[in-house]
Amino acid sequence: METVSTKPAFSLASWFDFKGNNTNLRTEVIAGLTTFATMAYMVAVVPNMLSKGGIPFDSALTVTVLMTVITTIAMAVYTNRPFVLGPGLGSVAIFSYTLLGNDVPLGIAAGIVFISGVLFMLVSFLGVRDFVVRVIPHSVKVSVGVGIGLFIALLGFKQAGVVVADPRKNVLIFGDLASLEVLVAMLGFFLVLFFVSRKIQGGIILAVLLTTLISLPLGITSVPDSLFSMPGSIDDMFFQLDVMGALSPVYLPFLLAFFIPDFFSTLGALLGIGAQAGYLDKDGNLPGIEKTSTWTPVPRRLVPCSLARY
Repeated sequence: METVSTKPAFSLASWFDFKGNNTNLRTEVIAGLTTFATMAYMVAVVPNMLSKGGIPFDSALTVTVLMTVITTIAMAVYTNRPFVLGPGLGSVAIFSYTLLGNDVPLGIAAGIVFISGVLFMLVSFLGVRDFVVRVIPHSVKVSVGVGIGLFIALLGFKQAGVVVADPRKNVLIFGDLASLEVLVAMLGFFLVLFFVSRKIQGGIILAVLLTTLISLPLGITSVPDSLFSMPGSIDDMFFQLDVMGALSPVYLPFLLAFFIPDFFSTLGALLGIGAQAGYLDKDGNLPGIEKTSTWTPVPRRLVPCSLARY
C-alpha cells in the first residue's frame, strides 16, 4: 500500500530555508513590513527628484515602484538574501540635477546610466568586485557602511527640516527646531532608538505608525483622497536610450560619477547589512557576493535610474 505524502509541493519555509537561517514566517513578515516602512519615503522622494529634471511625476512613480518590486523579488529568489533594491538617491540626484538640469537630452542621460549598468555587470561577472572586497582592509569596509548610514541619516534630517541648506554659504544649517514637524520627527527618532535598544520586534515600524498617528491631528500628515489609483504610463521613460550619444568623451565624467560611487555605495550597503545579519566571514567578507551583485545593474538597461541596497 502506497503512502501518500501530505507535505505541500511548495512552501516558503523550505524555499527560503527558514530553519537554516534561524527564522520563521512571523519574523519575516515583521521584517518585511519594517523594511517597507523605513524605505517608503523613496516612493515620494525619487519621483519628486526626477520630476525636477522634467520627467512626469506619475511616470517616475510607476517606474520606481515596478523596479523596486521586480528586482527585490529577484534578489530574494536568486540569492535568498534579505536585501531590498531601490533607486540610489545619489545617482538619481546626479541624473536629475546634473544631467537633465544641464539640458542633457533624456536619451543620452539614460544611455549614460545604461553604460554604467553594463560596466557594473561586467565587474560582477568577472569577479572583480569580489577581488576588491577581499583586498580592502576591514576597517575601511566598516567605515564605508557607517558613511552610507550617516548619508541616509542626513537625508532624513533634511527631509524633516532639522537641517536646511544655506545657499549664501553653500552649507547646511539647523532649521526651525521648535517647529511641529521637527519635534514630531525627533520624537519618532527617539522612539526608534528606544524600541531598538529594547530589542522589540517590529520596533521601527511601530515607531513609524505612532509618529504618523501623532502627525495626523497636528496637520503634519494628511489622509489621501483615495487609497487606490491607476499607475501612470511609463512611455515617457521606457527604453529612452541614446547609447551612441552617451559614448561621447564629453560625458565620460558623468559616467564615472555614476559608476564609481555606485560601486562603493552598494559594496558598503552589502557589507553593512551582511554584518548585521551575520553573513560575513571572519575576515569581514560576504560569501557569494557575486550573486547578490548580479541584479543591481539589470534595471539600468530598462529605466534611467541606478539601484542601491537597503
